[in-house]
Amino acid sequence: MAGDTCGKCHSETILNIIVGFTISYLVNFLVVPHFAEGIKNYDFLASFAVTVIFTIASYIRGFSIRRLFAKLGNNYTLLSFFRSKL
Repeated sequence: MAGDTCGKCHSETILNIIVGFTISYLVNFLVVPHFAEGIKNYDFLASFAVTVIFTIASYIRGFSIRRLFAKLGNNYTLLSFFRSKL
């Protein structure tokens, strides 16, 4: 990660975790119930479908956050964001 600061890396990781937790919760709440019977019966395709949905959501989340931080520049951190709001 040439050019990235330690603060930027920590900020990106923390934001990724927070957004990831939120998306996982929503996917569990909205998607998993539709596959509950298949999961309960150890159906390979149902489990695979849920895994694919989580993987796609994770890819989109990670790519979007990475692009956001790349666009914001090397010196941008969550701490600088909150300091600017005070």
